[in-house]
Amino acid sequence: MANRSEDGNHTTNQEAFCINTSFGRELHLFLVVLNICLGITAFTWNALILGALQKCSVRPPTKLLFRCLASTDLCVGLILQPLYVTYLVIRESPNVCRLLGTLTSIASGIFCGMSLTTLTAISVERLLALLLVMRYREVVTLTRVRILVAIMWAFCAISSVLFFVSFYVAVGMVSIIMVLCLVISVFCYTKIYVAFNRHQRQLAHNTPQRNSKKPGGDILLSTPRYKKTVSFSLLLQMALVTCYLPFAIVAALFSFTEVRSSLLDFAWFVALSVVMFNSTLNPILYFWKIRDVRQAVKDTMRKLVGH
Repeated sequence: MANRSEDGNHTTNQEAFCINTSFGRELHLFLVVLNICLGITAFTWNALILGALQKCSVRPPTKLLFRCLASTDLCVGLILQPLYVTYLVIRESPNVCRLLGTLTSIASGIFCGMSLTTLTAISVERLLALLLVMRYREVVTLTRVRILVAIMWAFCAISSVLFFVSFYVAVGMVSIIMVLCLVISVFCYTKIYVAFNRHQRQLAHNTPQRNSKKPGGDILLSTPRYKKTVSFSLLLQMALVTCYLPFAIVAALFSFTEVRSSLLDFAWFVALSVVMFNSTLNPILYFWKIRDVRQAVKDTMRKLVGH
């Protein structure tokens, strides 16, 4: 692949990891400070949430997915963001730059990929709870969810190895997976939203539940626990779309055009920072929407302050 000058240039796979920072020292410093703060908050908040989820009254398969999400977000703050900050700061040596760029890309592929696939799994699990109703406990078991989580970890780890082969191929695959996961999640929540609206219309017209095609689903829609988990999962999904969609667009531009410029490089840095911000945002949503989690976090904070 030919090398060209910086403005609108194509680059080799080795150069792809050394994204330039010629967009300005102030913006560069802002990204470094921002990601240091986000790393600290992501680690601290998710550590508290993991402890709080032990006391949360949610079905074990659902709780396992929530714990998987919190664990992944904790790893973003503990591993990925320190790597990313180091990558932003240490850029003098091309060899070190490529090494840090490769490690950061692999870590982001594993941990951000797990966040994305876990949130997608949560949306599918909520839809299955609505569609299967009485058969849900038989189909969605803790063992099967554990196997699914293990498969997702393996898939994200194997996919991230592509960064050793080709930066652009790996980024292209990431953008496609992101779009696919977002489409699946939007489809699931659209189905749930339509069911909620149908149920509300039935209640408004005092339609007997027996006239419904899926009375079991309508009964489930009336249960507070299902409403709460769907509401919480939907907020997680909205945060996911807000944080991941910009990166999916920038990643697609990187992969399918292989064009590089200072503006596109800066967009890459910002979009990746926004993706990692999702790991700080998710535990805030846990704290806000799940009362058991909120109370457990408050109790933990009181104990820490007391000591």
